[in-house]
Amino acid sequence: MNHNSKVLMCVRKVVLSRLVFVFIMFAVIPSDASEMKETLRKSLAASLAVPEAIQWVTLGPLSDKRIISLEIRYHSERGTGGPKIRRGKSPDQFQVDFPRLRIAKVPIIADATFACSKYPSLCFHMQEYLNRVDQEYDIENVPFIDELYPKYAADLERIRSGKYWAASILASVEAVVLAINLHELGHAVLEHDLSGAPISTATILRQEAEADGFLLGFMEITELSAVGGAVVLLQNVFREEVFGELTIKHPRPSCRAAAFTNQATQWVRANLPRLKESSLDAEIDRLSMSAIDSMPLLSKLLDILNRRVQGCDDYNKHVAIGVHKTAQLLDEDTPLKTSP
Repeated sequence: MNHNSKVLMCVRKVVLSRLVFVFIMFAVIPSDASEMKETLRKSLAASLAVPEAIQWVTLGPLSDKRIISLEIRYHSERGTGGPKIRRGKSPDQFQVDFPRLRIAKVPIIADATFACSKYPSLCFHMQEYLNRVDQEYDIENVPFIDELYPKYAADLERIRSGKYWAASILASVEAVVLAINLHELGHAVLEHDLSGAPISTATILRQEAEADGFLLGFMEITELSAVGGAVVLLQNVFREEVFGELTIKHPRPSCRAAAFTNQATQWVRANLPRLKESSLDAEIDRLSMSAIDSMPLLSKLLDILNRRVQGCDDYNKHVAIGVHKTAQLLDEDTPLKTSP
């Protein structure tokens, strides 16, 4: 097994082993689509009821001899916002507070995104759908997209009966958690101001862009794809495009989505030969071929983003700085470890 394979396995443990989502349901997917949807919702609700889980992650030594240590606390109790990182007891120790509720809806939103990619006419309803999802705090009542637009129900039921649908939903959660945790790790590695003291909006935006640069740089080093990062931003991208609502303390979602989609597109292009030649089991092979088939969709999305997105120069500049700093601090041989 080469080093990148070992890093990938470790990264997957980092993002999944302590998340404690109840995904065992996918081993026995109900044949009836309505039963499947209820099973998914109930399983997500059950996942929010489990006790707080803690994972310890270390990265390093880096080129400057630091060993970064993260204590990630996955919980369902403290607020509904995004994950937050703060300093621990020593300079290179950090704690990440990760609300499970932040990503509890991801599988259902991923299902809607999957449906949108198959039936583009559904995309015109995405903003209305996502607003409805935003308004629902009880996970068992979060609607699937065809429950609001029933004329698509029969077609989507056929899609959901396939194993690739289940694998895609699982992958969406893994990708989102990976993107979030690598972004938070980037704040620590790049020595950002995490004191909690007031800092300027310009400094916040610079740090957020650099942390995105770490995420993208780390994925390039470990040969991972950043496509999951776009899923994190989906709701805000639609909100920005439709209503012109811009975030104040985070970079523009469209700027970030363009950067992540560009990296994901490059990854697919670079890995086409390997994907085509995959001799792994049938399910993985089908996933590989789906990645190839997704290329036109990724290219179209990237073209739209690049033509529509403006005002990203500062963000792109600081992303590039983050990527450069990351390349100076670590490489494919930098140890990454996680608790079981």
